Amino acid sequence: MTNPPMKLTTSEVSLILKRRRAAEFFARAKELAATTAGTPQTDSTVLIREDRDR
Repeated sequence: MTNPPMKLTTSEVSLILKRRRAAEFFARAKELAATTAGTPQTDSTVLIREDRDR
């Protein structure tokens, strides 16, 4: 006799989805970081001023 498949609760499914989204986010961040290797980061104050001036 085999055991029936285990059913997941809503909170378990939610946790699985959060982990998957986090993994996808970090994978994408790693890809983006690889495209800008060796490029210095722009100071945030410069970016804020540019945004404000638009």
